[in-house]
Amino acid sequence: METTYFLAKVFGVFFVVAGLGMLFNLKYYKKVMEDFLKNGALMYFAGLVTMIAGLVMVLYHGNIWTGGWVVLITVLAWISFLKGICLLLFPSWMSGWKKCMCTETWAMVGGVVMLLLGLYILYMAGMLMFLM
Repeated sequence: METTYFLAKVFGVFFVVAGLGMLFNLKYYKKVMEDFLKNGALMYFAGLVTMIAGLVMVLYHGNIWTGGWVVLITVLAWISFLKGICLLLFPSWMSGWKKCMCTETWAMVGGVVMLLLGLYILYMAGMLMFLM
């Protein structure tokens, strides 16, 4: 369970910071996504890092599919692992998402979802109590 709380804090802080970044810098994040999807070497490197990080989380955290919010950490670890695999095996398919992902609307919705998800995870991990 200690690993779950550690990963919850990592995911939570990441989602809060990334979500706020997206909300405050919509045009910048749109440009970043466009550039990322055009750069094959960057997509490969991101896929490699994401797959390895996701695999480490899946193996170290385990497959906990019961226990309420803890399942969310398992799902996020698996999503990281699978996203890395997709970036490595299917880069052209991932680049095909460009039309829907490279809009300011996507950045705004993504930013709100990430911010709320991050705050929820931090709350469940008990980290928000230290910030208040």
